[in-house]
Amino acid sequence: MPPHSIKSVKACARDIKRDFIIVRLSDARAVFLACIFFCIGGQGTALAAETATPLVATTPEPTTDATEQSAEAVIEEDEAVAVGEPPAGSMFVLAPIAWGGDVSQSFRKQSFESGLSSLQNVQAVNLRMSTYFWQPWLAQVNGGLGVVNAKNIYGSRTDESVSLNGRAALSLVPQSNFPFQASYYARDSRSDAGATPAATSLVGRSTGFEVLQRYRPPSKSSDSLASYNRDQSVTQRIGLTGSGDRVNSRLHLQHDYRLPGTRSAFGVGYDRRTFSDAVNAGTVTGLNGSYSTKFNHSQSLDVKALHSGSEYAQDSLRFNNVSVRHSYRSGSSLSVATSAFASQSESFALGLNAANSRNLQLNSATSWQPDEELPFYVSGSVRVFDAVYETPTTSVISQSQTGNVSVNYAATRNLSYTVYETLSNTRSGGSSAMTTLTGGRADYNSDETPFRSAFHRWNANGGLDYQTSSAAASYQTIFAGAGQGLRLPYALDEGAMDFSFNQALSVREGGVLRQTNTLNHNGRVIWRPVSDATQSSTMSFAVSDMLTFGDRSSHLQTADLSVNTLRSVSAYSSATASAALKWTANDRGQSSTSATADVKYNHARVFDVKGLRYTLTLQVNKFQFDDVYGQNADNSRDGYLFDQKLEYAIGRAYLRLNGAVAKSGESKSTLIVLQLGRNFGEI
Repeated sequence: MPPHSIKSVKACARDIKRDFIIVRLSDARAVFLACIFFCIGGQGTALAAETATPLVATTPEPTTDATEQSAEAVIEEDEAVAVGEPPAGSMFVLAPIAWGGDVSQSFRKQSFESGLSSLQNVQAVNLRMSTYFWQPWLAQVNGGLGVVNAKNIYGSRTDESVSLNGRAALSLVPQSNFPFQASYYARDSRSDAGATPAATSLVGRSTGFEVLQRYRPPSKSSDSLASYNRDQSVTQRIGLTGSGDRVNSRLHLQHDYRLPGTRSAFGVGYDRRTFSDAVNAGTVTGLNGSYSTKFNHSQSLDVKALHSGSEYAQDSLRFNNVSVRHSYRSGSSLSVATSAFASQSESFALGLNAANSRNLQLNSATSWQPDEELPFYVSGSVRVFDAVYETPTTSVISQSQTGNVSVNYAATRNLSYTVYETLSNTRSGGSSAMTTLTGGRADYNSDETPFRSAFHRWNANGGLDYQTSSAAASYQTIFAGAGQGLRLPYALDEGAMDFSFNQALSVREGGVLRQTNTLNHNGRVIWRPVSDATQSSTMSFAVSDMLTFGDRSSHLQTADLSVNTLRSVSAYSSATASAALKWTANDRGQSSTSATADVKYNHARVFDVKGLRYTLTLQVNKFQFDDVYGQNADNSRDGYLFDQKLEYAIGRAYLRLNGAVAKSGESKSTLIVLQLGRNFGEI
């Protein structure tokens, strides 16, 4: 806009503001109408002159010099704030548009182990913009438009296509109590030339839109939300015929409210999702509600309810559940946590009732220390379970009620005693049983004792259980155990090593298994090289051997090796690496081996060229399962990804070169991508 035009607009706005203030000081009703006309572009001066007299019974008094001076002061203050604003008087003035975009040319070749290959030649142009109407707080607009021209060669088939990418978003009064957002997009995966593929890639196009309206009152006591989005996508696997079309949509309504002056809040919501593809179509709806409150910082209550329904071509499912959680804490001596859960579901096939299930669970746990000066603790829990499963021909009922209480006394820092009682009543089908378990145990854990350059500790435990049942004979079980551990820290010139060795033996006599003994050995060594600002590493190796003998025998062995390292190679480059190897074997002739490795290297200034970046990623995984006696078929899986990226930026121009080799199971592919492009504009 020419400078003289800007001055004219400012002078006009100055006159309008002066008349507004003068009339405001003489007649409020005239000001009200003047503001309305001014907001839609009317001339406030003419409006004030024409409406001041008819709106009042008497003629307004003429303004004084003091009034005009006050108006001038207000005008000057307003102008100081409004520097750089668009011309006043219309809501439909568009601010200067910020533009930006990019243009690129890319070549993409992917080859498969089966002999198929694909070649893509893609040209893409993307344009971006951002602006607002009148003021940024009123309406913000941003979006983009892109054109993708692609030539695709799959084996002997050649396809050419031109597609549009687009994005548009509108945000109305974003900082107000009722912000509104609307957006639309259209995407083509071929415009992303730098994507690293799996062994077989997908190319596709998707379009969608979303609208969202929110309301937040000034008191911030509530938050209401309504949104709707829809997405339609078409995908095709490279090298294969056929495509997959899928449509998803979602309607979501939510309202949350906090009661004034309280610590209580509730919320309600509605959700409806629909989808359809070449195989199936369906609708899932849900209605949820929640309530939460706190009482005097010692109690809290949370209630949630959900009703959902799923409708498919020939099947449907209805589900309802309610959960309640309550907690109570009295200082540090008493705490109670209670939860209840109830659910009910109905499934239908071909319009007929196929199954009906009901489930009820109640859990409550309590811990109590009668005297804070005494190391005396009481804990208990109650659990109730009731489930019913019905079909048109059968009905199954499962019920159980279980309660237990235990008392623990810490006689010393190392020695503790525990007694416990458990009562359980179960019913399943036509059988029921009442079971009790009474027992006690003692545990001792020693302090670490220095032994030359090592540290030694030991532990022991023992106890007695007595179980009765209305459905089986009563029996008692005696158990005991002992163990020891040795830890040896060892300092090196290039770091530190920690050796540890543990041994444990447990014996159990009586019960269903009669006599069972377990001998467990495990050892670990950890090496930590010297760490500084440029590097840190850790290597760990652990082995274990668990042997069970007596009336039941088994033997399990494991070995684990893991390495992690981080190193800053230079001021512009760094590397991270991690690897893990695990082996397990048992006495049934079964063994498994798994190995994983992950290496990443980044260099921000290759060959000391500013803007030249290099990234390397290597991922390897392998799993092998063997069965000597042939009880299970041999199973092996392996895969890897070797990906290299070279990026170079010269001002706004850029070059990207990507090469990758990937394997997943029996499928293997290689990828080469070259992309040249340039950014332009402000955004």
